[in-house]
Amino acid sequence: MANEPIKVMLEGLVLAVLEGSPTYGYVIAKRIGDAGAAEIKGGTLYPILNRLADVGHLSSDWRAGANGPSRRYYEITPAGRDRLRAIRVLWNEQRDVIDRFLTEGVAHGQ
Repeated sequence: MANEPIKVMLEGLVLAVLEGSPTYGYVIAKRIGDAGAAEIKGGTLYPILNRLADVGHLSSDWRAGANGPSRRYYEITPAGRDRLRAIRVLWNEQRDVIDRFLTEGVAHGQ
């Protein structure tokens, strides 16, 4: 799949946010955006959260809002921490490949 690496990296961003503490979707998206990554819209974020929960990388529960509606909070699981470690390894490997292409001209046979 052409966008498989992008999906994995987005999963890594979500897991990294949740590594700090449980929170809900809006805050996850805001933290990723505030860190300088592209804005992640709900139509992208919530399928990722659901997929990560379905495979056991996240748990979730509904919590009453202080001044508003209940929110679904997500928390990283031990399996999610393992997945995040694997994504970090993959990122380092891919970053090295991209660096070679961009700095050494590998793509042009140089």
